Amino acid sequence: MKMLKVYFSFALLAFSVLKTSEASSQGFQHVVGEKISDFVNLGPDLTFTLNNRGGKVDPYSVNPEAYRTMGVYRVKGSSAFLRGANATDVFMNVGYARNVNVVWDTYDQKFGVLIENDTKLLNLEFSGVDSFQVNKDTFGKLGTPSMFVNASRLDGKKKFFVQRLTNGNKFGLYKSYRSEMVPASDNIAQTNLQQFELKNEYYYVDNSAPKGYKKLKPNANFLREEFKGNAKAQAFLANASFDDNKEAKLIAFIDALN
Repeated sequence: MKMLKVYFSFALLAFSVLKTSEASSQGFQHVVGEKISDFVNLGPDLTFTLNNRGGKVDPYSVNPEAYRTMGVYRVKGSSAFLRGANATDVFMNVGYARNVNVVWDTYDQKFGVLIENDTKLLNLEFSGVDSFQVNKDTFGKLGTPSMFVNASRLDGKKKFFVQRLTNGNKFGLYKSYRSEMVPASDNIAQTNLQQFELKNEYYYVDNSAPKGYKKLKPNANFLREEFKGNAKAQAFLANASFDDNKEAKLIAFIDALN
C-alpha cells in the first residue's frame, strides 16, 4: 500500500513536470526521449523506490554533520553533493522534469527527487537517468547551469555521473565526483570511525569517434604525451603552466583543441 501511494504521488508529480524529450547534446548524443501516454504505468525503464527509513529523507543526505552506519563503520559527514536545495532539470528515459529538488549521493551514485514538500525522497534507477542540469545550487558548490551525464551510456564500466565542463566538435571534457571512506581526521583512535572524502578525476571524449572516457591529468607533461601528435595541443602547452587554477586551464586547453 505504501509503495502504491508513493507511486501515485510521483505520478502526480510527473503529470505536472514531465514532458517528452527531444534534446540532444553537442558531440555524441545524450537524452533519449519517448512520448509519455500513461503517467501511472511508466514501464520497466524506471523503478521508483523509497529509502528504507520510513519514507522520510535520510539524515545523511541533507545533514553534513550526521553519522551513517555502514557495516562495522560509523561514517561522519555527508557524501551527498547535491542535498535538495537546488533547481534541477532531470532527463530520463521516459521524458524530463523541470526545476525539481534532487539529492545526489556521490558514494553510491544514488540519485533521487524530493517530493511532498521535500519530506520524502524518491530514488530513481541509475540506468533510467540519462543526464541532469543544475540550474540553481543554493550551497554554491557549482557554477550554474551545470550539466551532468550518465557516464555508463558511453562506457558501460563507468557507473557514475560526470560533469560536462566543456564540449566541442572534436573533444569534450568531463569531471567525476566520487566519495570514498577514509579514517576520520579528528579521531584516529577509533578505527571504526570514518569520514567521507570527495575525489575528482578528469576525463576527455574524442567526439569524432566516441568510444569512451579517457582519463586526463591537469599536468603539462602528461598532456604533451597524451596529445603528442596534435599541433594545437603542443602549441598551447609550449608556455602553459598548471601550477594553479588547474581546472580552468584544463578547460582552456580542451577549448583550444576545438
